[in-house]
Amino acid sequence: MKAKNKYFSPIKREEITEEIKGRKESPSPHLALGKVVAMGDARQARDFYCPGGTPVFAAQKGKVAFILPQDNMFGQDCRVILEHPKGEYTTYSPFKRGTIPLKVGDMVKKGDLIGNVDNPKRDAINSHLRFFAFKLSSPQPWKDYETLEVDFEK
Repeated sequence: MKAKNKYFSPIKREEITEEIKGRKESPSPHLALGKVVAMGDARQARDFYCPGGTPVFAAQKGKVAFILPQDNMFGQDCRVILEHPKGEYTTYSPFKRGTIPLKVGDMVKKGDLIGNVDNPKRDAINSHLRFFAFKLSSPQPWKDYETLEVDFEK
């Protein structure tokens, strides 16, 4: 399904060293405690590889719906989820915990700074932002959702 809102790239084009887009035919189920869990997929997700610390901007106006800590093998990062018009959401991760200048309920405009790409000196080559737009299929955005195809505005 295609996004109804118009979005712009959350990373400035000149900062991106590589962009990888998920494939429609191969969903990426989430892992939790070593098991695949029934969650949404990331078929339309984009990974923007860029230097750690690169600024990340809101791709569309909206409201900060969630700021979620996420544990991974390297420690704790954060994910920001914005709620947009037309029932769409966007998610951005990973951010280093404590570096997001927003709180839940804040309103953002398209282009507002929402944080910086995490670079914990663990893997500078693979620093990246994972971004995707989605619609909910349950009230929990980290559980059931459908990713949306986004064509970024220039």
